[in-house]
Amino acid sequence: MVQLPSLHFSPCDVPRHVKPLQNECTLGWDNLSYTVSRRGQHPKLIINRVSGRAAPGELVAIMGPSGSGKTTLLDILADRISSGQVTGQIDLNGRPRPVKTFRLLSSYVSQEDALTGSFTVLETLRFAARLSVPANVLATEREGRVQAAIDDMGLRSCEHTVVGDIFRKGLSGGQKRRLSIAIELLSKPTILLLDEPTSGLDAASTYNVMAYIQKLCLSQKHTVICTIHQPSTKVYTMFAKVLVLAQGETVFFGSPHDLLLHFANIGYLHQLLPSPHLVYHFAPLSKADLREMKPSVGRQFLMVLQRTALENVRNPGIFWMRFVMFFALSAMSGTLYLNHDHQLTDVDLVSLLFGAPAFTTFLSVAALPFFLDQRAVFSRERANSGLNVGAYAVATFVAGLPGLALLAITTTVMVVPMTGLRGFGPFFGIMFASLTSAESFMCVLGVLVPNAIMGIAVGSACFGMFVLTEGFMVPKPAIQPYWRWGHYLGFHTYSFEALVANQFQGVNTPSADAVLTRFDLHDVHVGSHAGVLVGYALVLQGLGGVLLYVLHTGRR
Repeated sequence: MVQLPSLHFSPCDVPRHVKPLQNECTLGWDNLSYTVSRRGQHPKLIINRVSGRAAPGELVAIMGPSGSGKTTLLDILADRISSGQVTGQIDLNGRPRPVKTFRLLSSYVSQEDALTGSFTVLETLRFAARLSVPANVLATEREGRVQAAIDDMGLRSCEHTVVGDIFRKGLSGGQKRRLSIAIELLSKPTILLLDEPTSGLDAASTYNVMAYIQKLCLSQKHTVICTIHQPSTKVYTMFAKVLVLAQGETVFFGSPHDLLLHFANIGYLHQLLPSPHLVYHFAPLSKADLREMKPSVGRQFLMVLQRTALENVRNPGIFWMRFVMFFALSAMSGTLYLNHDHQLTDVDLVSLLFGAPAFTTFLSVAALPFFLDQRAVFSRERANSGLNVGAYAVATFVAGLPGLALLAITTTVMVVPMTGLRGFGPFFGIMFASLTSAESFMCVLGVLVPNAIMGIAVGSACFGMFVLTEGFMVPKPAIQPYWRWGHYLGFHTYSFEALVANQFQGVNTPSADAVLTRFDLHDVHVGSHAGVLVGYALVLQGLGGVLLYVLHTGRR
């Protein structure tokens, strides 16, 4: 293994008029090692005493075969490792890297493109700018950054093209990669960390993406570090330095030309000394500077609210497909009970009051894939721009309420008049609260599960259990004690009992009294049950926010 000298830099002062976002930063790492613990086994050394440096205007490539530790090293440099033990020194302009400052001065682009499919390139960048550009930046300058990012990454020809999703065709793979990078350029990071920016791209797209990245280095003095697997000759010549890893150890660090000479002389292992470079020295950022470098919590809330509401309207999978299904199911339910000349008994209506919330809330599982897409965008924004978790959680919850209200009013309008149910307003309120609870439940699953298939399976199983124990199939007094907890835990219980009580309480007929007696609902208070549903939704939203904060930090 090639031995590298220790890298240390000396800080010096600069005039106070130098703006923090215009700092040029040299990132150095010295003798970095990373070890992970394994249950019942010896700890595994993933990275072993790796050193290097990236200066302003340099495009540094981390190369090596699969499993060599490229992404792990990049994650360590980006402070995205939350487990295991990291040793060694990481310096920013010669001083130990301050984590909070570094996260505001740098941006990280992962292999996966976390983008909202129903927005155009221009809309995506404008929303991202409102969340990442410092609060003291004027709207005209913010728009200027958006336009500059479009030009810098060669997206002008597709600025009005939607990103694309399962419902519509949009950008190509290379364009999505460039858009992901453009988003991170909006905050004017001095350091850009890219994990496999050309992964999955063809040769032409790979060259175009890397050419734009090299342009950023040369024209704007960004410090750029990227991992790359098998660069072509044209791409290889773009690198200022190359760090080659094998099994977590340094094979080579230096210029691309020296690397070719190194491997041209197989059998000789040269002692490599990096050539002298001008070291840039800048004063550290104050706490006031850090506060100014991201939008306020209120501004973040408004921007996420606007973006999520627009996404809910444009993406047919979030609400519109469910609206069609709600309309069809509700119309079928209503017409089944139509024109029976009062031959239907009260017991027949109980089946309707069971089915209306049970079937409609079950459709909430269809929203889970979109929650996962939004989660990926959230993780990227939180890691790179410090998106406030509370602002995000509240904004996404509020943005979804109009859609849920539309679904609830659709069911109410189609069912209540045709079936002759009592209480249009209470029926709507209970349906709305029940749908909100179901949506909140799926939001929590969307935070916890690794993929949509598992989330839909778990959500369906839980909803099925809640339906079985809600008290319709087996009345509450007859539920076995070991299943009684499911009766009280599931929100289906409270919607069913509230709807039945709303329909039959105060009706002085033997059949109505028999229904209330059978299901033990004489003492049920409709308002209290509606309050339980609202509380259920709020608690789940709060739990989802806490889990987002703990589990999705943007770190691995």
